[in-house]
Amino acid sequence: MARRPEDEVLENLKKIRPYFNYGDNPPPSSKYVAWIDIMGSKSFMMRSTEMISIALGKIHTASLRAKEMNHGNISMIPIIDGIYITAEHQNNLLYQVYLIIKALAAEFVLCKDQHSRFIIRGAISYGPVTDGAVMCRNEENRVLINHHEYTNNILLGPAISQANEAERLASPFGIWVHESARHFSPSYYSKEKGKHVVSKPLQFTHWPWWTYTNKPEIKSEDVLLARELKKEMLSYYEWCETHSSGILYDTSRIKHHRDIFLEYFADVT
Repeated sequence: MARRPEDEVLENLKKIRPYFNYGDNPPPSSKYVAWIDIMGSKSFMMRSTEMISIALGKIHTASLRAKEMNHGNISMIPIIDGIYITAEHQNNLLYQVYLIIKALAAEFVLCKDQHSRFIIRGAISYGPVTDGAVMCRNEENRVLINHHEYTNNILLGPAISQANEAERLASPFGIWVHESARHFSPSYYSKEKGKHVVSKPLQFTHWPWWTYTNKPEIKSEDVLLARELKKEMLSYYEWCETHSSGILYDTSRIKHHRDIFLEYFADVT
């Protein structure tokens, strides 16, 4: 067959074709996944670079400080206005989520400038997860191996999508539990019992983070924080209604978010 003029061009394009060998990658491992992010970050960015910078700085500071306090094995991937958290064990993930949302709830309560306040929410799922480090195990994937600081921020799998999509169902300052984390849970080795035990799936669609701990002094602090948060949030939504066009927050969305919030915090009195 006669060689066409374009064949040489196509041959040269092989030099820039990206190569990746998936063949030797191990299967995904099942993990708990949490996605927490700032509500309305797009309108924040449209309103003020300074305001969104402060909000982003605080959510990522809270996440890193929580990891310093959490001695369980967890991983975190920051994504602009949010954070992915993964862990094999349920309690390691719940403790991290609890520490983050408690810190940012305290920030909201103690910040008295309505313009500077921001709200977070999140979701938890459970299922197959593959991270960037696993993708770098094959020696043929040399480009990825040479840039581990980049590939360490890669995270993929059904549980990632589930947590991300379920976040929209969460209350402001709430955590929604995807059905995967309500119906499935892993077994793990308990040093205390000296055997493998099966953890219980999470029981609620809305996870009440202020009930996480059983330590009396901390529990009373958390209940007080939830009570103050409820009061300040209702005041904030009143303010939002009178400034909706200026803060780019539609009144129908304000009502929707307030209704979900009141349901989530209904038992906080």
